[in-house]
Amino acid sequence: MTESRGGRGRVAVIGAGPGGMAAALALHRVGFEVGLYERYPQIKAAGNILNLWPPPQKILRLIGVDTHDLGAPCHIQFQRNDGKLRADVHLTPEVEREYGGGFIGLLRWGLYKRMLDALPRGMLQLNHRATALRDSDGRQGKRNPNRLRRIGRLDLAAARVHSGHADRPEDDWQ
Repeated sequence: MTESRGGRGRVAVIGAGPGGMAAALALHRVGFEVGLYERYPQIKAAGNILNLWPPPQKILRLIGVDTHDLGAPCHIQFQRNDGKLRADVHLTPEVEREYGGGFIGLLRWGLYKRMLDALPRGMLQLNHRATALRDSDGRQGKRNPNRLRRIGRLDLAAARVHSGHADRPEDDWQ
Protein backbone atom coordinates (compact mmCIF):
# COMPACT_ATOMS: atom_id res chain seq x y z
CA MET A 1 0.00 0.00 0.00
CA THR A 2 1.15 3.53 -0.60
CA GLU A 3 2.33 5.73 2.24
CA SER A 4 -0.34 7.99 3.64
CA ARG A 5 0.41 11.58 4.48
CA GLY A 6 -1.87 11.86 7.48
CA GLY A 7 -1.63 8.39 8.97
CA ARG A 8 -5.42 8.00 9.08
CA GLY A 9 -5.31 4.25 8.49
CA ARG A 10 -5.11 1.66 5.76
CA VAL A 11 -7.75 1.01 3.11
CA ALA A 12 -7.92 -1.60 0.36
CA VAL A 13 -9.98 -0.69 -2.70
CA ILE A 14 -10.99 -3.69 -4.78
CA GLY A 15 -11.36 -3.03 -8.51
CA ALA A 16 -9.50 -0.46 -10.60
CA GLY A 17 -12.32 0.76 -12.79
CA PRO A 18 -13.13 4.47 -12.73
CA GLY A 19 -15.06 4.15 -9.45
CA GLY A 20 -12.25 2.25 -7.73
CA MET A 21 -9.59 4.65 -8.99
CA ALA A 22 -11.67 7.66 -7.89
CA ALA A 23 -12.23 6.15 -4.43
CA ALA A 24 -8.51 5.35 -4.06
CA LEU A 25 -7.46 8.85 -5.13
CA ALA A 26 -9.96 10.53 -2.82
CA LEU A 27 -8.97 8.38 0.18
CA HIS A 28 -5.28 9.00 -0.48
CA ARG A 29 -5.90 12.73 -0.78
CA VAL A 30 -7.38 12.85 2.74
CA GLY A 31 -4.52 10.89 4.26
CA PHE A 32 -5.26 7.17 4.09
CA GLU A 33 -2.73 4.55 3.10
CA VAL A 34 -4.42 2.99 0.06
CA GLY A 35 -3.92 -0.21 -1.87
CA LEU A 36 -5.88 -0.46 -5.13
CA TYR A 37 -6.24 -4.08 -6.23
CA GLU A 38 -7.27 -5.23 -9.71
CA ARG A 39 -7.78 -8.88 -10.65
CA TYR A 40 -6.66 -8.48 -14.25
CA PRO A 41 -3.00 -8.15 -15.33
CA GLN A 42 -3.69 -4.81 -17.02
CA ILE A 43 -6.24 -2.01 -16.97
CA LYS A 44 -8.62 -2.01 -19.92
CA ALA A 45 -11.39 0.49 -20.50
CA ALA A 46 -14.79 -1.19 -20.68
CA GLY A 47 -16.76 0.48 -23.43
CA ASN A 48 -15.79 3.25 -25.73
CA ILE A 49 -17.43 6.65 -25.31
CA LEU A 50 -18.10 8.46 -22.07
CA ASN A 51 -19.97 11.68 -21.35
CA LEU A 52 -19.21 13.78 -18.28
CA TRP A 53 -21.35 16.48 -16.78
CA PRO A 54 -19.62 19.36 -14.95
CA PRO A 55 -19.86 17.99 -11.34
CA PRO A 56 -17.85 14.80 -12.05
CA GLN A 57 -15.28 16.90 -13.90
CA LYS A 58 -14.87 19.09 -10.82
CA ILE A 59 -14.50 16.03 -8.58
CA LEU A 60 -11.83 14.59 -10.86
CA ARG A 61 -9.85 17.84 -10.55
CA LEU A 62 -10.28 17.83 -6.75
CA ILE A 63 -8.81 14.32 -6.47
CA GLY A 64 -5.81 15.21 -8.61
CA VAL A 65 -6.80 14.07 -12.11
CA ASP A 66 -5.62 16.32 -14.96
CA THR A 67 -8.83 17.39 -16.73
CA HIS A 68 -7.28 20.00 -19.03
CA ASP A 69 -8.50 19.23 -22.57
CA LEU A 70 -9.93 15.92 -21.32
CA GLY A 71 -12.78 15.83 -23.82
CA ALA A 72 -14.66 17.81 -26.43
CA PRO A 73 -17.38 20.26 -25.38
CA CYS A 74 -20.81 18.93 -26.36
CA HIS A 75 -24.32 20.21 -26.62
CA ILE A 76 -26.81 17.69 -25.24
CA GLN A 77 -30.37 16.99 -26.25
CA PHE A 78 -32.64 14.19 -25.09
CA GLN A 79 -35.15 12.74 -27.55
CA ARG A 80 -37.86 10.13 -27.37
CA ASN A 81 -37.66 6.99 -29.50
CA ASP A 82 -39.90 8.70 -32.09
CA GLY A 83 -37.43 11.61 -32.35
CA LYS A 84 -39.51 14.18 -30.44
CA LEU A 85 -37.29 16.50 -28.40
CA ARG A 86 -37.68 15.95 -24.64
CA ALA A 87 -34.98 18.32 -23.37
CA ASP A 88 -32.40 20.67 -24.79
CA VAL A 89 -29.78 21.25 -22.09
CA HIS A 90 -28.14 24.66 -21.89
CA LEU A 91 -25.81 25.18 -18.95
CA THR A 92 -25.73 28.65 -17.51
CA PRO A 93 -22.48 30.66 -17.54
CA GLU A 94 -22.52 30.44 -13.70
CA VAL A 95 -22.52 26.61 -13.82
CA GLU A 96 -19.77 26.56 -16.42
CA ARG A 97 -17.73 29.00 -14.32
CA GLU A 98 -18.25 27.06 -11.05
CA TYR A 99 -17.42 23.69 -12.55
CA GLY A 100 -14.80 24.83 -15.03
CA GLY A 101 -16.72 24.01 -18.19
CA GLY A 102 -19.73 22.28 -19.60
CA PHE A 103 -20.77 18.84 -20.74
CA ILE A 104 -17.98 16.93 -22.51
CA GLY A 105 -17.69 13.77 -24.57
CA LEU A 106 -14.54 11.68 -24.56
CA LEU A 107 -13.11 8.25 -25.20
CA ARG A 108 -13.26 6.14 -22.05
CA TRP A 109 -9.57 5.20 -22.32
CA GLY A 110 -8.68 8.92 -22.18
CA LEU A 111 -10.24 9.16 -18.72
CA TYR A 112 -8.69 5.87 -17.56
CA LYS A 113 -5.25 7.06 -18.68
CA ARG A 114 -5.59 10.36 -16.79
CA MET A 115 -6.76 8.56 -13.66
CA LEU A 116 -3.93 6.01 -13.88
CA ASP A 117 -1.42 8.86 -14.25
CA ALA A 118 -2.81 10.45 -11.06
CA LEU A 119 -2.33 7.30 -8.95
CA PRO A 120 0.72 7.44 -6.67
CA ARG A 121 3.48 4.95 -7.48
CA GLY A 122 2.86 1.59 -5.82
CA MET A 123 -0.84 2.12 -5.12
CA LEU A 124 -2.14 -0.02 -8.00
CA GLN A 125 -1.58 -3.76 -7.67
CA LEU A 126 -2.49 -5.70 -10.80
CA ASN A 127 -3.29 -9.40 -11.04
CA HIS A 128 -4.69 -9.64 -7.50
CA ARG A 129 -7.98 -11.47 -7.07
CA ALA A 130 -9.89 -10.80 -3.85
CA THR A 131 -11.18 -14.07 -2.42
CA ALA A 132 -11.86 -13.13 1.21
CA LEU A 133 -11.81 -10.18 3.55
CA ARG A 134 -9.95 -10.62 6.82
CA ASP A 135 -8.59 -8.20 9.38
CA SER A 136 -4.99 -8.25 10.63
CA ASP A 137 -5.61 -11.01 13.19
CA GLY A 138 -7.17 -13.29 10.57
CA ARG A 139 -10.83 -12.85 11.50
CA GLN A 140 -13.23 -12.87 8.58
CA GLY A 141 -15.55 -9.90 8.24
CA LYS A 142 -19.10 -9.97 9.57
CA ARG A 143 -22.09 -8.86 7.55
CA ASN A 144 -24.52 -6.33 8.95
CA PRO A 145 -28.07 -5.73 7.70
CA ASN A 146 -27.31 -2.77 5.41
CA ARG A 147 -24.94 -4.89 3.28
CA LEU A 148 -21.71 -3.49 4.66
CA ARG A 149 -18.91 -5.65 5.97
CA ARG A 150 -17.20 -4.82 9.23
CA ILE A 151 -13.56 -5.80 9.56
CA GLY A 152 -12.02 -4.40 12.68
CA ARG A 153 -12.92 -0.71 12.60
CA LEU A 154 -13.50 -0.53 8.83
CA ASP A 155 -16.85 -0.84 7.04
CA LEU A 156 -16.59 -2.08 3.47
CA ALA A 157 -19.11 -1.72 0.70
CA ALA A 158 -19.03 -2.62 -2.97
CA ALA A 159 -21.12 -1.97 -6.00
CA ARG A 160 -20.47 -5.45 -7.38
CA VAL A 161 -18.77 -8.39 -5.72
CA HIS A 162 -19.12 -11.90 -7.12
CA SER A 163 -18.71 -15.07 -5.14
CA GLY A 164 -19.43 -17.77 -7.66
CA HIS A 165 -22.74 -18.44 -5.87
CA ALA A 166 -25.05 -16.79 -8.40
CA ASP A 167 -28.04 -18.63 -7.00
CA ARG A 168 -27.31 -17.43 -3.44
CA PRO A 169 -27.17 -13.60 -3.41
CA GLU A 170 -26.73 -13.63 0.37
CA ASP A 171 -23.23 -15.03 -0.23
CA ASP A 172 -22.09 -12.31 -2.61
CA TRP A 173 -19.39 -11.06 -0.19
CA GLN A 174 -17.45 -14.30 0.14
